[in-house]
Amino acid sequence: MIGRFVFLGLVALGFTVYITSPGSRVASADVALSCASPAVASVGDGATTSATFSWPALKKGARQSYLDLGLAPGFVPGWFQGHGPIAASQTAYTVDGLPRNATFYYRVNTQFADGWHETARGTFVSKCK
Repeated sequence: MIGRFVFLGLVALGFTVYITSPGSRVASADVALSCASPAVASVGDGATTSATFSWPALKKGARQSYLDLGLAPGFVPGWFQGHGPIAASQTAYTVDGLPRNATFYYRVNTQFADGWHETARGTFVSKCK
């Protein structure tokens, strides 16, 4: 019985340390949209938007990043585009030709010595004002 409480206490302590560590929270990227054609448009009418993603500087040891962009949450293979590799020193990337007024999901994955880590994620609507 005491063993279970010790185990649960250690799990809770580990989870608390993970949640409060600075690298455990994923930031969102700033997304700046630019539109070359008229502002009023709808999905499928051929009007497009460019989106520039800017994310926080990466921790030391980052090797490269990829920006994944899709129309469905979850990033299921075949349902998103991967853009990269992006140099670790680069913290912005522009994607052109996005359909207007669509909701997009994005994430930035960065490779470190211990594997891949999600370093930014979020959603945005490709609207022009």
